[in-house]
Formats: sequence, structure tokens, C-alpha cells
Amino acid sequence: MNYSYLPYDPIFPKLFLKEKKYLQKIIGNDSVIEHFGSTAVPGLHGKGVIDIYILVLKQRMKAVSEILQKNGYVYKNYASEKDRLFHDINKKYYDKRYHFHLHLSSIGNKNFADCIRFRDYLMKHPDAVEKYQKIKRIAIKKTKGVTDRKEIIRIYFETKSVVVKEILKLVVK
Repeated sequence: MNYSYLPYDPIFPKLFLKEKKYLQKIIGNDSVIEHFGSTAVPGLHGKGVIDIYILVLKQRMKAVSEILQKNGYVYKNYASEKDRLFHDINKKYYDKRYHFHLHLSSIGNKNFADCIRFRDYLMKHPDAVEKYQKIKRIAIKKTKGVTDRKEIIRIYFETKSVVVKEILKLVVK
């Protein structure tokens, strides 16, 4: 597994909206569902994965995870936080397959708030988008030749974290 670096596709927000509508149908409307990550920021290159954050009441997390799994979303224990459950799926839309990552957590999750603040900042600051793209390219280069999935993920996110933390400091001020 190696990360690739794909150009932004304007179809990403449409795919998110279709998936959000479907998720609301299967888990209910009492959740917060947000698009984040590279596919949520127009012009930002990335892996081409549609990242979706779902917030529910803490007592509903297990039930919602089970509903997701019954509907084809694969649970994977990648999340570093104990209160965040990760699921993924490949789905066909418009005669093409797309990859979705679902991050399920409880209302009040700090990681969720950071992800949304980061996304919103990038959407308003094209210079920050360029800076973030540069560090992502460096992160991808650092993972070349690494075969251990956990090590690839660690290197990629550790490398990007410098810029992410820098931007989040600006947002919190």
C-alpha cells in the first residue's frame, strides 16, 4: 500500500452529498455528518478518498457501527482514539468506484472539531492549500518503499502534522 497523489475532482462534494443522504437514511437524522479531508477542499490534491465524519450520541456508537457494517461498510481498527470507530467502503457512483472513509465518534469529539476547523481554514486560504499540498507530496515520497501499512500511515500523518498543527494554531487564536 502506498499513497497516491491525485488532482482534486469537482465531483467529490456531489459524492459526499449522495453518501450523506444514504447515511441519514440508514442511521437516522439525529447525527452530524460532515465532509472533511482533501476531497472537501476545492483545488486540494490528495488520495481521492471521500472522508466523512459522523457524530452520534455516545450510547448510539455501537448500534450505528453495526448498522454501517450491515450495509457493507467494513469496520477497521485504525483510529488512534478509543472513541472513534473507522469504517470504509468502495461504492459505485456515476459508473465509477470511489473510496469512502467513515469516522464515527460521539458528539463533542475534539478531533472532529479540529478536522472541521482545518477544512474551513483551507477553504478560505489558497496559500495554506499550496503549503499543505507541498508537505503532502513530501509525506508521500517518504512512504515510498515502505511496506508496513502502519508505518506508512505513521510516516504520512507525522509528516503532515507539522503544517496541520501550524494551521490549527492560527484558527484557535
